[in-house]
Amino acid sequence: MASFDFIDASAKGYEFVWDRRNYLLRLLVPVFFVKVVCLLIIFVLKVEDQFLLQGLILLPGSLLEAVFIVGLVRFLVYAEPIYVWGKPVIPDEKQPISALLPTTPTDRKRFMQAGIAVYLLIKILATGFAGAMMDQVHALQNMPQPTDLQPLHPAVSGVIFMTIGAIFMWVFRFGWTFIPAAMGYPLRAFFSKIKGIQVSFYMVLTYLICLLPVMTVFGIILNGFAIILTEGSAAYIISRYVFEAFIEMTMLSIQAVAMTYGISEILFGKKDKP
Repeated sequence: MASFDFIDASAKGYEFVWDRRNYLLRLLVPVFFVKVVCLLIIFVLKVEDQFLLQGLILLPGSLLEAVFIVGLVRFLVYAEPIYVWGKPVIPDEKQPISALLPTTPTDRKRFMQAGIAVYLLIKILATGFAGAMMDQVHALQNMPQPTDLQPLHPAVSGVIFMTIGAIFMWVFRFGWTFIPAAMGYPLRAFFSKIKGIQVSFYMVLTYLICLLPVMTVFGIILNGFAIILTEGSAAYIISRYVFEAFIEMTMLSIQAVAMTYGISEILFGKKDKP
């Protein structure tokens, strides 16, 4: 059964992003700018409770995010410089590029477009589903509740919870389909490689290992902002949105690199970066 070392993949994700932090920060400036502008538009229009509309407003930021993340995958796998506004940004020569895989597909543009398209499709589907669910929950909370409504039996609640968890575990693996698409690996062959719930389990563990430490550290820093700056002030709002965009892109970068290592191990066997 296909599997990978999720601890090793997570550690490599942290290591790679930290070693290349100066290069990646240069590339993330336009992504930060567009994301912060989109968040400010949401704040000005006061549509924080309209989740589907938020997803539409954030779409330009999601497009730049897709270009960066897909470029990051190809930078790791094939040592291709990441493109910003259609131009390659060459990394510092003091940090030599070493590819995860020895060969580079010739049609870079087609695979980049495929990875970006798949990434955006996954993002739109996830945003639409989450937005629809949150809108439904919000509507239910505002509805008058009947007084004679009986609570669900604990066994029924447990079955519902386990069913939702199983569906989430089964679907989670497909959220990273943009990685083989960006690599130029046939998606049909990729789907046949990731059969079984074990792959999703390892991917969820990788996701959490890359998420929780970063969220904990940045959450403490974000609380410090609320103490230093006056909550609700323009400086606080802009600082919070900039920091939230930085946190999101940091976590996405670590997770994308870690998942790329794990998926490469599934597709091609054990691969250690030279």
